[in-house]
Amino acid sequence: MPPYYAFGLHIKSALELSELLPVDVAIPDVCISVGRVSPTGLPQPACAGLYYQTAPGQFWLHVPDIARFHVTDGHSIVVAPEAEADTHSIRLYLLGSCMGALLHQGQLLVLHGMAMRVGEQVVIFAGPSGNGKSTPAALHQRQYEILTDEVCVITAAGQVIPSYPQIKLWHDAATRLGIDISPLQRSGRKWKNTPTLSTTPTPFYQAVCP
Repeated sequence: MPPYYAFGLHIKSALELSELLPVDVAIPDVCISVGRVSPTGLPQPACAGLYYQTAPGQFWLHVPDIARFHVTDGHSIVVAPEAEADTHSIRLYLLGSCMGALLHQGQLLVLHGMAMRVGEQVVIFAGPSGNGKSTPAALHQRQYEILTDEVCVITAAGQVIPSYPQIKLWHDAATRLGIDISPLQRSGRKWKNTPTLSTTPTPFYQAVCP
């Protein structure tokens, strides 16, 4: 697989990541491999939930019927897919929860939201799933640039780092915004729209919770 670029990182992956931009680079910042991940979690977790565990520099995630993931030191993700898992579902968690954990391990501030460039600054629409973060796509129709959807990364210098060119919309949100979903690819219960993505890190201005 060719290396990819997203979140300011060069990513070498054993899995195809069709959402990301391919690049030509010799030394990657992040390696994604397929291998064994403990079915029971981390040896000494500092925090544990029903399907996740964390420890300094480590994140373990189990998504039933999809895969187990082990994220370490902001540089590595090991994926252990389940036998019947579809690749789309694996990528959904890999580029969402796992990439968010990896970026957090790299001492970056990570928010769940959509980032939009307005002038020379960025506004982030943050909140839980279903709270209307996709609604700002209506503004994109008026030529505002999208920096990232779902995983927003802010550096210590206050810059928002672009991710990859994709927005996921609920069916009713797309209908209200007048977006034709017929040419779009389905992503779980949402539809994937591919906008023009800003590729320049931009100063953070404000976060809005719809």
